[in-house]
Amino acid sequence: MSASLVGLGSAGKSLSIGARVRDGTGITTTVAAAGTPAVVTSATLFTADQDDTGGAITFSGTTGKFTVATQNGVGKYLVLASFGSVQGVNAKTVLGIIFAVEGGATVAAKGLRATKTEPATAVAGNAGVAMAVVNLSAVGDTVEIRLDSTTNGDTVVTRDLYVQLVKIA
Repeated sequence: MSASLVGLGSAGKSLSIGARVRDGTGITTTVAAAGTPAVVTSATLFTADQDDTGGAITFSGTTGKFTVATQNGVGKYLVLASFGSVQGVNAKTVLGIIFAVEGGATVAAKGLRATKTEPATAVAGNAGVAMAVVNLSAVGDTVEIRLDSTTNGDTVVTRDLYVQLVKIA
């Protein structure tokens, strides 16, 4: 495939897929142990929003994972996760992190993370954008968004989150 078409699917369209949370109540994620980020999941509130992959990449809110489903989905992707509204525990730090399985390897943190430090009385607010370039080189490779906090058992409520994967090579 020529260099100008590497990010395109077989029909000549760009491959991209998004998923979002947009809910006033939000998804509550419990971080069991600091340093062990928990996956953001919800079968009803974390939903696919836009999908131009023709089934090459799938998304499940139940598992919180984007998964390479066909060979056409294999490639390098720019992943952006915008945390528009998250709320952690008073005076704690919340981290939004992109994790990926690349080439069947063990899941690992990738790229830059989003960070929000809560004031003494926690409030819903923007944590910024996490971003990474991931090499999804095999069918079955995955991308997921995880949250971490500075204390075991902390909860994080996500009310507004948008995740976008765009194939770049």
